[in-house]
Amino acid sequence: MLKRILLSGSLVLLTALLWYLFIKSEDYLATLKVKATPGTINQTIKLWESTLENSDIIDQHKVDVFEHQITFSDSVYNYKWAIEKIDDSLSLVQVHIKDIDNSIKNRLFMPFSNTDFEKRSKETVFKFHKKLQEHLDNFKVTVMGIDSITDTFCAYIPIKSTQLEKASKMMQNYPILDGFVSNSRIQTNGQPFIEVIEWNREKDSITYNFCYPIKKN
Repeated sequence: MLKRILLSGSLVLLTALLWYLFIKSEDYLATLKVKATPGTINQTIKLWESTLENSDIIDQHKVDVFEHQITFSDSVYNYKWAIEKIDDSLSLVQVHIKDIDNSIKNRLFMPFSNTDFEKRSKETVFKFHKKLQEHLDNFKVTVMGIDSITDTFCAYIPIKSTQLEKASKMMQNYPILDGFVSNSRIQTNGQPFIEVIEWNREKDSITYNFCYPIKKN
């Protein structure tokens, strides 16, 4: 009986060790609870990622999954961000981090020491969290009610871009629309707005008309 217990225990430990060393998807897992929607977190990750050196987007399955790699001097780290909506104002963020070239080495040493990989992983996630909090502190959204835009004619330019590029594309095309309206002596009828035609969240692509409302002659 004792031998069977020892054998069973050994098999369980061996299975757990094999899973930990060779099957487990990440070397380090960081978990955050953030007072923001998945879309806001997703776009902040992309904005933050674009400021990093030697960082490349690998894959984006949808708004709540984002993956990229950062190349350091001695290794390449893979970051897979999984964002889960808890309620309308709270999300759970899990960061699955793996050292592509030194994965097994890190897994062997991490339980017994604070490795450089672990320190760097914590520092990177901390920097992102700080950037996210700064972003959230810079704006506040208050829902005043439901409203609609009055029917109007408009001069417009069709645009396709990522969400991050949307504001810059509008600024880039504003002088064109404004110049056209002014030179044509067309009377305006309110502030510019956008008409969303298609929003592909999986590819992070948005197609819209940048509209300049005008009065019919």
